[in-house]
Amino acid sequence: DAALNEAAATPGLRRADAKAHVLRSIDRLLSDEARTAALESAADAATAGGRCSALVLGAGSLLPALLLARRGAAVCVVEASPLLADVVRAAAVENGVRLAVLSSLASASAAYRQPGVSPPTLLVSEAVDDGLLADAVLPSLRAARALRASSRCGGGDAVAVLPRAA
Repeated sequence: DAALNEAAATPGLRRADAKAHVLRSIDRLLSDEARTAALESAADAATAGGRCSALVLGAGSLLPALLLARRGAAVCVVEASPLLADVVRAAAVENGVRLAVLSSLASASAAYRQPGVSPPTLLVSEAVDDGLLADAVLPSLRAARALRASSRCGGGDAVAVLPRAA
């Protein structure tokens, strides 16, 4: 998201240029093989006990959301930036997976309160940095934790947070 903030703050930068800038930043994250392997392992472990529901806070590199969706998890990505939300939607189509993309945690909370919709069993947040802290991520994390407080994953496991060590 820091790349997006940088792109959005650049005067005269066209939307297509900003999107290309964001995609280059994502490519840099995906080129980290050790990080990617750790995220793959974490996604395997998170979905091993049965079908899970993941709430992804921010698009990040997109990798955790895509890995979880490929493994059968119901994935909801909360992304406030319309530009990054578009990138998430395009990545889902390109990878043949289904991702729900919402613009706020309040929207996600309302969606999870609908009849027949289970609360998330997994919270995913790739990075907390000074940019996210400036965006008041801590209240969002507290709200997300409260949203999934009583959830259980397939086999009755406690709700997990990804990445724990990835």
